[in-house]
Amino acid sequence: MKKLFFGLVLLILTTVNSFANQISYNCIFDKGYETSFIGTPSGKTLSDKFNIVFDNIDYNQGIARMRGTGSGQVSVLQEYDLTFFERTAVGNFTITTIFRSQSKYNAVHSRHMGGLGGPYVAQYYGICK
Repeated sequence: MKKLFFGLVLLILTTVNSFANQISYNCIFDKGYETSFIGTPSGKTLSDKFNIVFDNIDYNQGIARMRGTGSGQVSVLQEYDLTFFERTAVGNFTITTIFRSQSKYNAVHSRHMGGLGGPYVAQYYGICK
């Protein structure tokens, strides 16, 4: 029983260390849902495919570069999973979380937008490598 316990602990520590040492992720999102609050709130399922790359990840300083439709610096929070926070120039937020798993990294990307077009939120699901 002790061997099994220590084996599991070693596996978890190895996974944590490899996750923390990775400095780049290419995320592909191909499913999602959006809601617009212009007039009566309405939502629709999304099937557009897009990718976001997180690179130059500095875990000590808590920053990284995000490249997608644009490019910019984002904040990084590393607990068991990785979360990237972007605050746009006009004050909107995007949040991406990469979840740990054994063979791939599942991810979710959320957009919280306001401004002249009215409130808009979206959440996309995908895989990061």
